Amino acid sequence: AVNSGYAVVAVASAMGDSTDDLLKMTNSFDLRKCKPELDILLASGEQLSTSLLTMALNSSGIQASAFTAAKTGIITDDTHGSASIRKINTAAIRECLQHDTVAVVAGYQGITDKQEITTLGRGGSDTTAVALAAALHAERCDIYTDVDGIYSADPRCCSTSLRLENVSLVEMLAMANAGAHVMCAQAMEIAHEKNLPLRVRSVFKPEDLGTLISSEERPMPFTGIASNSQQDVFVVHSGSSLKELSKLHLLLQNARELSMQVETVRRVGKRHEFKAYISVSNHYVQNAKTALEHMAEDLGLKMEHSRTLSKVSIIGSFDNTNDVLQRAWSTLFKHSIIPRFWSKQDGISLSVWLPHEEANQAIDILHEKFIHDSLKIPA
Repeated sequence: AVNSGYAVVAVASAMGDSTDDLLKMTNSFDLRKCKPELDILLASGEQLSTSLLTMALNSSGIQASAFTAAKTGIITDDTHGSASIRKINTAAIRECLQHDTVAVVAGYQGITDKQEITTLGRGGSDTTAVALAAALHAERCDIYTDVDGIYSADPRCCSTSLRLENVSLVEMLAMANAGAHVMCAQAMEIAHEKNLPLRVRSVFKPEDLGTLISSEERPMPFTGIASNSQQDVFVVHSGSSLKELSKLHLLLQNARELSMQVETVRRVGKRHEFKAYISVSNHYVQNAKTALEHMAEDLGLKMEHSRTLSKVSIIGSFDNTNDVLQRAWSTLFKHSIIPRFWSKQDGISLSVWLPHEEANQAIDILHEKFIHDSLKIPA
């Protein structure tokens, strides 16, 4: 890119399993009391990569300069472990680029107004790259990863998954929210909001163009199957009376304010029973459980905690969500798979909740039914 005359900003992520290795060092500590310190520790993985990459570029004759979060001007809120970017001051990077120097930025991190280091959560380096590309009005944003693009399902779970040449921003955001791991939801939210095209490419195949994510709509009704098993499930029960529903609404509002992902679902076969599903990352489940138990008790609501469900979602651009739901149920029932709950986002996704041990089979079955059928590929 440099040789082609582009001004380049490279966002570095941590090498290999270094983030996990850093986390292992903290096994004997109560991390609930050390969140700012944990962010300082975890941010060091990206800082190490940034330093080494910058030195490697300079040694190979390409002028480069390293940028920490503070030097980059990435300002976040103070939610340690899963901070959100509030603004980016691009002056320092623009000055660097004006001197024909590659700006190598430490991904995954930012700083608060009080100059405290924060981290952006899973996929945070992609979030950094997308946010910087948007702030700099970049011509293109390429995400280099260990896979060669976006697939219609996780190849590790579905042997018939297909690489997609292009995906719409709306569909990719839905896939990320549903658990697809190639792009994180926070990065896709920024790309969708800013209408920023992305290209997901393999670091091992630099000539391969991978998958283009853009505003262009695909002609096919179904894009992919995504799953999420890395969440603990809390189900809050409510009656159908206005008073009960008001209590449920208040609890969900409070849960969202605590940065919990909230989704209303229906139990299969129960038309007049209202339940709310609240998903929490495994890493934060104990704090969430305590908070939700207190809220449910104060409001007089019943709550269940389950670690045995996976969410499997059909993603696409379809007009009749109810028809898709009926076809999904019928297909799963034929294979003796009975979903426990279902939820929908009209026109873009339909999700079913089922036991972990049935998730991979359900992915294969739904992929064959919806993806292969829509592409007219023999299964």
